[in-house]
Order: sequence, then structure tokens, then C-alpha cells
Amino acid sequence: MQGDYLGPDQLLVNPLDHIFGGHFHKAQDFKLGDSHFWHPGSTVIQNIGERADGKTWILFDTITREVKVHEIPQPRKFVVIPYSPQLATAPAAGP
Repeated sequence: MQGDYLGPDQLLVNPLDHIFGGHFHKAQDFKLGDSHFWHPGSTVIQNIGERADGKTWILFDTITREVKVHEIPQPRKFVVIPYSPQLATAPAAGP
């Protein structure tokens, strides 16, 4: 491909088998024409907004050209504790 820009117009005319990207926290994959995009996402839960997201890593076999997505177990969990203004102002229990 000519130039240093790779966008939808170029990929529809000159598709690539696989494109691997990064920086997005949420794992995702999608196709644009015949090109397949893969984003493994972050490997650990970064914040409470990601608590339900599966974390993955990707293995690409350069001989068979097979892509395998692997789940990463997450030992770190976020716990949601309901907040009540009444509990915040209740007097502490004393002896």
C-alpha cells in the first residue's frame, strides 16, 4: 500500500488478513471487508467500569495463520457496596 495512512478506504481495496491493535481496554474484534481487526484489550481490570469485562490475550500462529483468543482469570475483583445517607449519619454504636 502506498502512503502512511491505513483507513477503511484502503482496506476495502487492499485488505489485510489480520490487524492487531491495542490501547482499548475492552477486548473486541470486527471485520471491515476482508480485513479482521483484533484488540485483546487490557490484561487486568483497570477500574470499576470494567468489572464485568472478560480480559484476554491473543496468540497468532504465523505458520497456520490461526488466531486464538485466551481468557485471563482475574484475581482482582471490584465489590459494589450500596450507599445510604441514613447509614452515613447514624450514630456509632457504643459500649
